[in-house]
Amino acid sequence: MNLRDIESDVLKIASLPPEMFPLFIITAAAVILVFTVRAFILRLALRRVNQSTSRLLWQRNSAYFSILILMVFLFPVWLPSLRTIAAFLGIFGAGVILVLKEVILNLAGWFFIIIRKPFEIGNRITVGHFSGDVLDIRLMDVSLIEVSEKEFGGQSTGRVIHVPNSFILVTPFANASKEFAFNWNEIRIPISLDSDWKKAVQIVEETTAEVMEPISEGDHRIRHSEREYAIRYKRMTPRVFVEYTQGSIVLTLRHLVEHKTNRMAADRFWRSFLQRLHREKKIKLMGPSFG
Repeated sequence: MNLRDIESDVLKIASLPPEMFPLFIITAAAVILVFTVRAFILRLALRRVNQSTSRLLWQRNSAYFSILILMVFLFPVWLPSLRTIAAFLGIFGAGVILVLKEVILNLAGWFFIIIRKPFEIGNRITVGHFSGDVLDIRLMDVSLIEVSEKEFGGQSTGRVIHVPNSFILVTPFANASKEFAFNWNEIRIPISLDSDWKKAVQIVEETTAEVMEPISEGDHRIRHSEREYAIRYKRMTPRVFVEYTQGSIVLTLRHLVEHKTNRMAADRFWRSFLQRLHREKKIKLMGPSFG
């Protein structure tokens, strides 16, 4: 391409050719028609859908499907004018990519999320210092309803966090619910050296059997994780570990729990355990406990 051709293409870009006005009119009419039909179908569908997650999926997926239909329909219409667009990208491509770097990365991240599905709506994920349940997955970002850190209960703070989709390409993240439906939780119980630690272990085990959800290898959620993701543990039942640290005996209860019920499970355990412990004179708690 010589200098004269480049100047000609730049002039075409700077001054919109009259023949392109019908293309804009056709495009506008197609957008109005497709999204009007989408709104009509969506209204009929949402009348039969009660779950908020399903309603959100209908709204989002119908929008993506409408955009796909528009692209298929409008591509042949705009095909004759693509040479001008190609010339624009050829002249200013590097600058455009630099300016739109984040947009391009977010779109690439969205494609990765939709195709690979590392997480879905409703999953609890951790990105950097933020943890939350996925509310929505859009072209540019992912919305999370924030939850507090585990030591503060892991419950919702009420704040919504918007994370750019580009994080999926550059930042490690954790999914607490998709591949494996449970989390391993530990409740630490420090007791004094002169306490009857064997009796304390017995009380912890009895309390756990009474208040914790029984989870076995036959649980359908466990079988799903093993079948789909090859996640397998030799022992699923709760276990109590004993150790000596900082002048006290520490009993550590390790058990499986669903991520959204972690705090409730710990609350049930401590209420029942403290009631049982009140009747024991040979067991004395030491310092703060962690659960």
